[in-house]
Amino acid sequence: TVTVELIYTDIKYVIRVARCGPHSFILLMNNSYINADMHQLSDGGRLVLLGDRSYVTYLKEEVDKYRCTIDGKTAVFEKKVEPGILRCTSTGKLVRYLVPDGGHVDAGAEYVEVEVMKMYLTLKVTDSGIIYHSKIPG
Repeated sequence: TVTVELIYTDIKYVIRVARCGPHSFILLMNNSYINADMHQLSDGGRLVLLGDRSYVTYLKEEVDKYRCTIDGKTAVFEKKVEPGILRCTSTGKLVRYLVPDGGHVDAGAEYVEVEVMKMYLTLKVTDSGIIYHSKIPG
């Protein structure tokens, strides 16, 4: 059983998913459940069968959100924000830290420099706190 948390328009939905066969799942939410079958499509999508209806779905995971397309309609689910973890919303390379490991930063201060598409960007913290390095530049 896996617990999935989705945030849509600032409302958090908690869904428990249990696999009950090679392509079969039970989805539990709000004290109710539904059976679902899922099959992989050759283009990377999935065909989801719920009761007598079928849906073609695609899921794209981004740094701060999930983009879910179901039968051509797209919904964006935010990821849970963890205030103790700082992330860059663009894919890039960590160039250097601007604050020493264990150093204090004030809200709005720049803390790291990243390279994104041959441009150097500095990232700022949203809250004051202590910075601990978890990645190596390069």
